[in-house]
Amino acid sequence: MIEQLRWAGSFGYPGATRRQLEWVGRRHLEAYRGAYACCAASRWIADGLIRDGVHHSKIRIVGYGPNHGHTCPEDRDWSRPRFLFVGWDWVRKNGDSVVRAFLALRQRFPEATLDVVGHHPPLDDPGITGHGPLSLLDQDARATVERLFRQSTCFVMPSLIEPFGIVYVEAAMAGIPSIGTTIGGTPDSIGEGGMCVDPEDPNALLSAMIELSDPATAAALGRMAKARAARLTWRFTAERILRSADLTWPEPVELADFL
Repeated sequence: MIEQLRWAGSFGYPGATRRQLEWVGRRHLEAYRGAYACCAASRWIADGLIRDGVHHSKIRIVGYGPNHGHTCPEDRDWSRPRFLFVGWDWVRKNGDSVVRAFLALRQRFPEATLDVVGHHPPLDDPGITGHGPLSLLDQDARATVERLFRQSTCFVMPSLIEPFGIVYVEAAMAGIPSIGTTIGGTPDSIGEGGMCVDPEDPNALLSAMIELSDPATAAALGRMAKARAARLTWRFTAERILRSADLTWPEPVELADFL
């Protein structure tokens, strides 16, 4: 949380003053330093705690599970690239960069498509379908999201910052690889089931999308993502939290130790 406060404008504190954020940070640090063990979702968060003075022997990286499960079809069609973006915060999730990269990609793969879910601007370019914000509490909207995950071949969301990225786990459950960001904890959520790119490097994003437009590459990474997702569930997260009291583990315990 302390690391996230450094990006306060991206995490729902746009009106907070520096003094207010510093106060919140001090309260958090008091709790962390007094705790027997600290459970962090990702290595990025753990490193931030260590920089802020939390002893590394207390830290356990436990990951997160999916908020919504998406089924993985047995007969997914990998023959043409079908990208999916799901992110309500269009700016922080870097939606404009995804659209620009896709338009460049489509010059090479004219059959490629991009489905966009979230609070996006008007989208009327060829190959792009905007679905607006779809609430998973609504039955019809949920069915649409499920269908999009089933038919897509790659999830792409190179956020400007992402402490973990639960949606990458949800994409992995659906059997598709992800393109995420290098800023934050996505190496722990995506792992070998996709690619992480500098969100401010349009060439890196385009290169990753081109690479995952290859059916064999996308299918192979999708299989690895699916296998990884089997251990990224809330049940296993809870087990890792319960085991965090065992301070005889290596310090800090890496999420990779469990996967």
